Formats: sequence, C-alpha cells, structure tokens
Amino acid sequence: REALFSSPSGSSDSNLTSVEETLQHGFDFPSSCGRLRGKVLAASLALVSVATLAAAGVSANISNSNHAIRPVTERSSVWPLVLAGEAPTSAPPPAGNLTQPPGPKLFCFSVMMLGGEEERLLKTQLMKRCSIFQCEESAILSSERYKLGTAEWGDVWTWKTNAKAVDKGKYDHSKDGQKTDSFLNTPQFLLAWDVLIESKRIWKFDFIVKVDPDAVFLADRLRKEVKAYTGQAVYFTNCGKWESGNKLYGSLEVFSTQAIKKYSDKVDDCKNLPWKGKWGEDYYMQQCMDKVLKVKAVHSDNLVADKRCIPAKCTNWHKVAFHPFKEVVTYFDCWGQATQM
Repeated sequence: REALFSSPSGSSDSNLTSVEETLQHGFDFPSSCGRLRGKVLAASLALVSVATLAAAGVSANISNSNHAIRPVTERSSVWPLVLAGEAPTSAPPPAGNLTQPPGPKLFCFSVMMLGGEEERLLKTQLMKRCSIFQCEESAILSSERYKLGTAEWGDVWTWKTNAKAVDKGKYDHSKDGQKTDSFLNTPQFLLAWDVLIESKRIWKFDFIVKVDPDAVFLADRLRKEVKAYTGQAVYFTNCGKWESGNKLYGSLEVFSTQAIKKYSDKVDDCKNLPWKGKWGEDYYMQQCMDKVLKVKAVHSDNLVADKRCIPAKCTNWHKVAFHPFKEVVTYFDCWGQATQM
C-alpha cells in the first residue's frame, strides 16, 4: 500500500502522499471495497502478458498504446480491473478457479484532471478497489500519461488524451445559448472517446460506462439495472427532474457497446453538431444519440442520486451511484453507508 501512494515522478501535487497517512491514522475506512479472496496471480499472469505482447508485436510507439489489462487477481465478484504498462492485443486468459461477476460485462472509465482532488479520489479508489475498479476492465484518461500508483500487479498508468483545460458555462434558455452551467468539457471527452475507440479494447464488453471521479459508483448494482438491455443499442438517461424531458447527467453515463459502435461509425456526423462553446459533454452525447444515431433512450431514476438533479441518502440501496463527493473523507463515508462496511 505504501507504493501506491509514493509520489509519482512529475506529480503536480506534493501533498498527495498525505492521503495514505490520513487513511491510516485519521479515519476508519474499510481496507478494501472488495473483499479479497485467494492469492494474487500477478507473477504468472505477468509472464502471460509479456508473451502475448511479444507474439502480437505491439510497439510502445503506437498511438494510444499506453494502456494494458492488469493481471488477474482473485476476488469476490470481480477479476480483471485496471490498466498498466503497454497493451497486448488481447487480455490473457483467466487462470485458476476465478469467478466472473454475474450479469453483463462492464468497461468503465473516468477522465481525471491532474494535480487536484480528482487525483486523490482516484488514487484512493484504486487502493480500495472501488468504483470503476470493480468493473471487468477500466481506464483513467488524463491530458498527460501519468503514473497513478503501483499495485500488486505493477504500475498503473493513465491513458493520454492531450486535452486542454476548460471553462465553466452559464446556462442560457435561448436557442443558441449555452446548455450547461457545468464545464464546457465536450472537447476533452471527444478526445477521450476517440482514444477509447482507437484502443479497440471496449468492444468485448456489454456496456461502456463513464463515471465521474467524485461519483460513488457501485458496479454490481449497475449490472442488475442494465442486464435486461444486454445486446441492444441503448443508452440511459438518469435525470427525470425537468418538464422538457429526461436528461443524461454526466456523473454516470451508461451506453451499450452497440450504441457506441453506432457512435464510432458516425462520429464525424456527431462532431458536426453545434456543440462548440455551448454544450457540456453529457448534452453532446444525448444530442448525438437522439438526433444523429437514433439510439433508444432508456430512463432510470435509479442510476444516480445527483444533487444537481434529485439527491438521495447514501443508504438508499436502489441507487447505482451518488454524486458529488469531492473529498476523500466524504466519498468513503458515503461508500461505507452505501455498502454498510
């Protein structure tokens, strides 16, 4: 655990090492969000990964090749999780008597701003194996390739997007006004989706899930919520507050792989929508799904308890996610209430 919080080279925040000390001495958090069972198979599977890389001839210089599946770790309900090093063309096969989580397979990702609370949150989530790290595979994207930490399977790196900093919008009800009072972050996420699609790693999963770093996310609940739609081209709206219709709020975005395949096929048409300087990425994706791709929208009020829409207590067992919890302490307080740990 100490290695996970050693300050990575080039870190923009020297105080990040204090998170581990806070967790050890200041607060009584669970040691892991997923209970560990069995032994880690990192050593043998690392050899499998290296052999796969060699056979595939993957070069470290290939664009966006700075990601790879972690070796399998036996745990209750989850196995491959995080990404590190350089990517093989396919994941190593499961080893031992590992149990795959029931329900659809999830590829989950977060986009991280370097050098702040999002970095602290994701480092701690990694250490605790929480949030996106309970999906079958996960990725963290940032403007620079960045070592997030070191775990039992090796170093964990972000995927690079080359995105620039963005400003906040101010909602305007006029036809051509800004459609968000949050960040005008569509360019960042256009790049993020491009990187994910280029990686070709997302297609073997049933659903692709974008999770904000400050969203307390429970993957097992999502599997149950979306299972009936496996294999269909759908996306999920999650805010039913507004008279104008159900909205997609960006704290938790869920798309079937079939929906993102449609996006991949017609991405240029979506990028030609009038989003520049006016839309947040969630509004962009909803407009793209509805108006360009004609993907079916499925609404669920259970997806996220969001203070910007309809909040709920962290003890509400119907909710898949709770948002926002921007500090490590409040985040894991909510997690503890949600999981009763």
